[in-house]
Amino acid sequence: MSITRIALTLALATGLAAPALAHAYMKYGTPAPGAKLRAAPAAVDITFTEAVAPGLSGIVVRDAAGRQVDKADAKAIDTADTHMRVDLPPLPPGTYQVLWHAVAADDGHHTEGQYHFTIAPTR
Repeated sequence: MSITRIALTLALATGLAAPALAHAYMKYGTPAPGAKLRAAPAAVDITFTEAVAPGLSGIVVRDAAGRQVDKADAKAIDTADTHMRVDLPPLPPGTYQVLWHAVAADDGHHTEGQYHFTIAPTR
């Protein structure tokens, strides 16, 4: 085995290689994905796996017709910038889509995703 190959093997084995870059993904949301609610939430909160750049990240809530129904005020609500919130007006029963996009604060990588929640009609 050559000296170069031995050095490379040792570097990889001891963790001296460049670390993989992380991305900010949704860790959990409130309401949760697929939630069936009895009452309309006042906001949608999303916690990310790492800090996001709040000015470049956001949350949008749309109704079944595709209309934006949130108050367009998505913001970070913790000093670590891992938790964002968008406020909602009183919403009628129906199914709503949450679309989020995040730019990682440390490396600028962009991620996005979506999920649904439902507000059930009152009886």
